[in-house]
Amino acid sequence: MLLTILVLSNLIQELAMEHSSQQSVWDIPVTDIKGQQYQKLGDIFGEQKPKATIVVNVASNCGLTNTHYTQLEALYKKYKNDGLEILGFPCNQFFSQEKGSNDDIFKFVCEKYDATFPLMDKVNVNGDDAHAVFKFLKAQAKFKKIGWNFGKFLVDQNGQYIEYDGPLTKPNSMIPAIEKALGLKK
Repeated sequence: MLLTILVLSNLIQELAMEHSSQQSVWDIPVTDIKGQQYQKLGDIFGEQKPKATIVVNVASNCGLTNTHYTQLEALYKKYKNDGLEILGFPCNQFFSQEKGSNDDIFKFVCEKYDATFPLMDKVNVNGDDAHAVFKFLKAQAKFKKIGWNFGKFLVDQNGQYIEYDGPLTKPNSMIPAIEKALGLKK
């Protein structure tokens, strides 16, 4: 019994330390779609962090795929030089609409949508095995579950949550919030 209490106490301390060390989404380890591992998400961008980032769970075989990939890529091209980044995280949790391998997903997105924004390793966004990026952002947004593909988190330069836009909100609807985060509108 005492051993169990000590083990649980140590586990709780480790989890608390892990959570406290991740004060920003930029602090969380990730892997990109090509298998490149980063100790911190922010390392993807080097020393210059984007002014705003859309973190989105994507799927190739969803009724929302065409609209979202088309508009996300258009936003990326329009605002990249102003400091916008988009990170797509493939996810197969919603009716298995992202069944392919990372290579299949990358090929599909590049060929069909000419997507140039970074894609990450396929992850889960809900449940005990949800990726830490989504656990962090859901905690900041104060909700427990992403309901479907193409849930979009807007994050500021410090890696902090600004807003969440659900799957039925088209990416172009985020333009006012994006421009405000980029300092293009007051």
